[in-house]
Amino acid sequence: MFRNWITFYRKISLFFNATIATSFLPFCWFLLEMKAAGDQVGLLIDESKWTVRFTFFTLIFLVLFFSVKITRKGLKVINPEIDVYSKLSSFYRIYIKKFIFMELAAIIDLFAIYVLNDYFFVGVYIGILVWFSLIRPTYDYVVDKLKLTASEREQLKSATDF
Repeated sequence: MFRNWITFYRKISLFFNATIATSFLPFCWFLLEMKAAGDQVGLLIDESKWTVRFTFFTLIFLVLFFSVKITRKGLKVINPEIDVYSKLSSFYRIYIKKFIFMELAAIIDLFAIYVLNDYFFVGVYIGILVWFSLIRPTYDYVVDKLKLTASEREQLKSATDF
């Protein structure tokens, strides 16, 4: 899958950035459409807006909560006795799932923006983007989450093959 820290970082960063880019362009388009439409009504009447708004928000919350639970559970299962390659492989699989679930929440949010024409969900999307930026897979973040030893950190920094 990857030979050293550099190839690992390139692969996970590519997936991370591609995941964010998938929903960012439609978000920008919806935001511009909302701004151009002004006070025009969305696709729903006022009586059903609160129910749909609550449903979308609950669905987004549940998907994000599920992504956190999967990540925590996956990180607990990683055996501290295995080699660095196996730890990074496990981290990669766990975080790819997390990125996919977070992107699913962002896409649900985009549907909410489209259907409701509501700036509340614009704020929710920006919150998801902020969360993405907080879990960006940097060297320090990966080392911290995997609880690597000093020798394992040195192996990553040296960029030697595993």
